[in-house]
Amino acid sequence: MKKSLFILFLLLSAGAAYAQSTNYNGIVSDEKGNPLGSAVIIIKNSKTKVLTSTSGEFSVTAEKGAILEVSFTGFDKASIKLGNETTLSIKLVYTVSAIEEVVVTGTRGLPRSKIESTVPVDVHDVKTLVTELPQTNITDILNNIAPSFNSTTQTVADGTDHVDPATVRGLGPDQTLVLVNGKRRYTSALVNVNGTMGRGSVGTDLNAIAAAGIDRIELLRDGAAAQYGSDAIAGVINVQLNRDINKGRAIVSYGANSTAYESFTHANSGNFPQGVNPNYIKNWATDGHKLAASVNYGFQIGKTKESFINLTVNYDQREPTVRSGERTGDLDNRASGDGASNALLTQFGVTRNFFQMRVGQSRTKNIQGIINGAVKTKGSSEFYFFSILGNRKGNSTGFYRMPYQSTNIPAIYPRGFLPEISSTINDISFGTGLKGKLGTWNYDLSNVYGQNEFSFFIENTLNVSAWYNNGSTQTEFNAGKLSFRQNTTNFDLTKNLKDKWKTNLAFGAEFRYENYRQEQGEEASWGNYMRRTNGQVDLINGTPTTVRLADNSTGIPAGGSQVFPGFRPDNSLNEHRTSVALYSDIEIEPTTNFLLDGALRFENYSDFGSNLSWKLSGRYKVSNAFSIRGSSSTGFRAPALQQRFLTKTSTVFQGGIAFDDATLPNNSKAAELLGIPSLRPEISQSFSLGATFKSRNFSMTVDGFTTKVTDRIILTDAFQGRNGGNAQEQEIYNILLLNNASRGVFMANATDLRTSGVDLILSYNFRFSNKRSLKLESASTFTEREILGKTKVSAKLAGRESTYMSPINKATLVDGNPKIKSSFLASYRSGKFNMSLRNTYFGKVTHVEGGGATNWFFIQELEGKVVTDLTVGYKINNTLRVSAGANNLFDIYADKLIASKGSYKRLDVTVGSPTYDQFVETRTAAERNVVTNNAVTSNNQFNYSRRVTQIGMNGRYLFLRVQIDF
Repeated sequence: MKKSLFILFLLLSAGAAYAQSTNYNGIVSDEKGNPLGSAVIIIKNSKTKVLTSTSGEFSVTAEKGAILEVSFTGFDKASIKLGNETTLSIKLVYTVSAIEEVVVTGTRGLPRSKIESTVPVDVHDVKTLVTELPQTNITDILNNIAPSFNSTTQTVADGTDHVDPATVRGLGPDQTLVLVNGKRRYTSALVNVNGTMGRGSVGTDLNAIAAAGIDRIELLRDGAAAQYGSDAIAGVINVQLNRDINKGRAIVSYGANSTAYESFTHANSGNFPQGVNPNYIKNWATDGHKLAASVNYGFQIGKTKESFINLTVNYDQREPTVRSGERTGDLDNRASGDGASNALLTQFGVTRNFFQMRVGQSRTKNIQGIINGAVKTKGSSEFYFFSILGNRKGNSTGFYRMPYQSTNIPAIYPRGFLPEISSTINDISFGTGLKGKLGTWNYDLSNVYGQNEFSFFIENTLNVSAWYNNGSTQTEFNAGKLSFRQNTTNFDLTKNLKDKWKTNLAFGAEFRYENYRQEQGEEASWGNYMRRTNGQVDLINGTPTTVRLADNSTGIPAGGSQVFPGFRPDNSLNEHRTSVALYSDIEIEPTTNFLLDGALRFENYSDFGSNLSWKLSGRYKVSNAFSIRGSSSTGFRAPALQQRFLTKTSTVFQGGIAFDDATLPNNSKAAELLGIPSLRPEISQSFSLGATFKSRNFSMTVDGFTTKVTDRIILTDAFQGRNGGNAQEQEIYNILLLNNASRGVFMANATDLRTSGVDLILSYNFRFSNKRSLKLESASTFTEREILGKTKVSAKLAGRESTYMSPINKATLVDGNPKIKSSFLASYRSGKFNMSLRNTYFGKVTHVEGGGATNWFFIQELEGKVVTDLTVGYKINNTLRVSAGANNLFDIYADKLIASKGSYKRLDVTVGSPTYDQFVETRTAAERNVVTNNAVTSNNQFNYSRRVTQIGMNGRYLFLRVQIDF
């Protein structure tokens, strides 16, 4: 009897215990009923924490009387006491004071608010930004809102004119990893080589992703190679694609530059020994017209809102801008002096403006598409997929070839010619994956393929040697193609142990395949037809033949298409490599105030061996409002295949003098002869320490950081051979000549670099009523960059350090980006009206140029500038919104390059000298007997620096935008 009573007691107790826990189901939506996916659901004072599905649904088990808390980016937190009602419908109220955006980048655990994360992460709501900012592409948007991010449009830089290199915290474009939906994106096939920011690097083309198809961008400002692998030295940019369903948006934006820029004239180009500066005139321009049109719509698939497909189509085009002045200096290469130049102008019936270059932004046309979707399968699994497609047509120009320049044929171009580089850039990427539950573990199996193809077609040009050979008048050339392909497969496992430390474990593996191809151009694009053997054309082994050229000199006629000789048959290559990675993460909360993350990643590259990277980060909540956070990590970046194998020739100008430079690979014979060593991986060490503070309306984050990069890869300055020199010099000369070049540059691990600084972000939100609000935000980055130790050269190159890494190269690394960048935003909404005003300060930069003589350099510090953006919008009805505004409202330009404003410095190149490889003498323009401003500006064509990244050179941009929501 007692035994029966005891059993009955156990059954009743168990039933009572079971009755205390109830399963609650519900949906979280906004005030209009739109579901909120990935909203965070927690049961207060418990370990329970879940996310809503794409359709806003959730399920949680809790006791009656427990407090359920719901939070989502941009909405007030909701708290609900659970009772008898088990089916819940929770509507969150939008508020500008809800400043705790949830982030997923930098952690493999559950998402956290950016204030509570262990590392600094910026969250940029692109869906809103594309309706409020003047800018329409990703690099322009981020450059104006994220102080740690720098990018400007390049000019007269070959293919880089059509791809905007970008940096984070002043590190290289290839030291920031880009993800799409948390998955690694491929890089461009293009290497930046022609005197621009990021020279020698391979970056990711962010503008290949249409802004209209993006939900938000998370910018992780911390080293993350231990979590994401090679390239994540400076940080990670995670692009989250749009997941909206049953609604769409169409945007049409049109604008143009309306500006006044300055240049001087030939008659007033300065006389510095007499203390006379150039006399500048205003040039009024309306150019750079831009048209952008996009449509986005999301469809529900089947009965559940967790199954969807979101589609985006985007078209945009921009026209070129011109910020050069009339061509100053001598115009007739056969004779010097104004007499000969004026006679030439009279002969052609033109003015000096006829020989003006196209310095400014290039012409581009983009057609892009984005697909993002998911299908809910049986059980807890989800099949997801995304694809990004793009086709870009680009057109830029090089330096003007004058009528009687040695690289022109007057019979073809009597007035000379401006060669054009037209490019076709194709991007294809698609990713698929399956995620769900595997027992008590969450799994994610994915595969992402991506490729970039960069084809070059050279127009309005010629092959000088072909005309001398058989009178060829060909003016258009197919110069070849670069392509890069990448396939990445990942398998991730995560598990929340739900122990007292709230431990989250993650393990994963990655296999990546990379392929780089270089395809030859047509023969006439690269061949020198005046190479002869026994009187016959021998393009490869023939002896160059001299002729009388257009400038009346005697020399070897230039081979290949002018401005961009095509890729030679021996430049054709098909290189590949693989990498395998194993990684693990652990996240623990020993106390409610202390959060600790650890990551470990082992990688093995088929061409560079193995590496082990680690990261440790933590956050301590001193109070509910104030936290301290910090991190320490190591990183690794394997040299890109493009850096290892690129071979190309392009025309560069230094000190106003044109040179044809060949970029040659490290495994080339020329590199071996010079003693340039094989490339090694870059290794990094990063530390950060910061603090966060939050209240209902105010938030602040401040983070100090330092990153040291060992064996930084750069593109060297130019080495030359010598015709008639010793055997080594003669062989180098012959190799360069075969590549239609007079000089050679190479990739090299030349230096160690340290970047240190502080990021400060302040945000305050006012809500005056349900319809009126004001957001104030200040974001600043203060950085210092320094080169550590001496230039790293091999014993064979001792004494040639200044060629291996010249002051120009050093200045680009250290002073080419603003060390201080700060923005202040005021965003006001009142009913149907909205206004956004942003002031951005771009700090000082330093321009360094060849000084017109060996070992002399021209250096000018360009002062910081403030650029103001203004947008005003009005919502006419529930469907239609109209906006107008300006980028660079007050038409601010960077400082002009003026010889008298800078100084000329001489580099000590005496080996063994105590001041070797340092500047030892400084003179003014007058002391160097520099008379005019022509050399510094390439004859009035570059009055604004193209070497540095500050505010660009386009001036004021005005726009009108129409937005239709449906």
